[in-house]
Amino acid sequence: MTLKELVFNLWKPRYERQGIQSEFKPIFARYIGIESTEYNDILKTLVTKAREDSEHCIVFDGDLPMQANFNLINSMKRDLATMDVTHLSTQDITMFPNAELNNIFLKALEYAVNLAIKNEHFSNDNVRNDFIIKMILNTFTYIQPLNMSLDYDGTYKCFYYGNIQQRDIYFLIMLYCMTFDVIYINPLKDEYWNVTDTDNLCKKNTYSMIQEIGTLNSRIEQGNIIQANESMTLHFEQQIESELYTNSGLYKPWQLRGFHVKQMLIKGNTIDIVHNWNEPAKVRNGFAVSNHEVSIPHFFFKIDGISSNMDEYKELTGTCKASDDCLVALSVNDLLEDHMTTDDTLQLSFYQLSDGTMDSLKLKDAPFYPFHMYSAETQTFMIEKINELIKNPSILKTSQFTRNALVECVSTIFNINKKLQRMIDNFDFSSNIPKLVYFLENDNVIDKKSAIILAYLNNIGFDIVCFAPAGVSGLETYIDTNYISSVRLERMKYDMSYSDVKNIIKKSKGFFAKIFG
Repeated sequence: MTLKELVFNLWKPRYERQGIQSEFKPIFARYIGIESTEYNDILKTLVTKAREDSEHCIVFDGDLPMQANFNLINSMKRDLATMDVTHLSTQDITMFPNAELNNIFLKALEYAVNLAIKNEHFSNDNVRNDFIIKMILNTFTYIQPLNMSLDYDGTYKCFYYGNIQQRDIYFLIMLYCMTFDVIYINPLKDEYWNVTDTDNLCKKNTYSMIQEIGTLNSRIEQGNIIQANESMTLHFEQQIESELYTNSGLYKPWQLRGFHVKQMLIKGNTIDIVHNWNEPAKVRNGFAVSNHEVSIPHFFFKIDGISSNMDEYKELTGTCKASDDCLVALSVNDLLEDHMTTDDTLQLSFYQLSDGTMDSLKLKDAPFYPFHMYSAETQTFMIEKINELIKNPSILKTSQFTRNALVECVSTIFNINKKLQRMIDNFDFSSNIPKLVYFLENDNVIDKKSAIILAYLNNIGFDIVCFAPAGVSGLETYIDTNYISSVRLERMKYDMSYSDVKNIIKKSKGFFAKIFG
């Protein structure tokens, strides 16, 4: 596959890329030399797509800089001195909260480290351990922020342009073993790969024309984005997909995008949370699709107190916290950012229609509008859910919004942080449901702005759990109890912090768990 073809295939869903193969395999390839006169255009297109998909992509331009923390490095050196570094998958190292994902990482790290030990002939254990530390720090710096999930239907991607240090190649090998697509690009030469990738995992593509390397940024400045042309093959594929996924009970990724979401509150107890919290929407009882509307069963729980059996509380809190695509909030500061000024807030009333709802078309053109970077479907969905809250504000214990209440509500929602925005944007209605865990430390209570955000996320279909160990959440002050499933556990504990809960969950997994867990 040429580099140009690769640009338009890497971002397809896994099921499209897999084709008739028995299992999906990521791409590990290097492109040496110049493919065509479109070279800079190809790189421009690739980097643009990678930046647009920054939550799943990393790009290196002739370097893999390491962020040094000498206290951390010294601590890791002490731990590695007592480990069997040839069997790292069995060691007590926690990089990712998901156990399966962490195991994938450890096996990939183990493979890369053993390959380096065989090839590099490290002069002593200290040199070897320095190499391992750099691999772990690079993972912490570049991979952990991607918020990786095993349920993601696409692929995580790494692109490296230009010269590379010999020992940095092992990091790329490790990423491939973690199911990353890994693409190495060098317009001039191919160095070190034959002596590092001795198992020939990386496929080499060589072109006769060569050029000086320069920088990736200098090349993309000279390039133009290439627009993809749909082929007849794609047309027939779309026809087949239409027949396969219509009225079949099967849903391809994003098939329900643009549908109206009707949330359905799951009534139950803590056992229902433990058993169903991580279940995708499509397998939950009550999920339905009809007439361009999707009904999503979801949780909105308030859990007062703690269990007398701390193992049960550990399981409950651990299940909620460790979920993919979950935000843990301790206060309103974990939900909001200051996107809007006071003047911006005052202007909101000028975008109001006669029925009190917001004019979505005019609102999108407002200078303070915060969601313009997302797709049209996402923006429409987010504003639609604001208007639903305005038209049916019963969840917030008011019959109608006054002018000031309306302004406060919309302004608060417009100030939700980037994490929540992206969770909404990444919500595939038939798949995993985004989650909010609100933990009230000591005897703290919910504030009004937090309640507005909870009401809004409830309309979207988020799974929400509010833990109040002291039993004094104050949630009922703002949220109608008909929208909440309340559970009161055996003991009220008035001085519990979130760090106490994390300590319960972790039960001391060693140095790496403390740093990376």
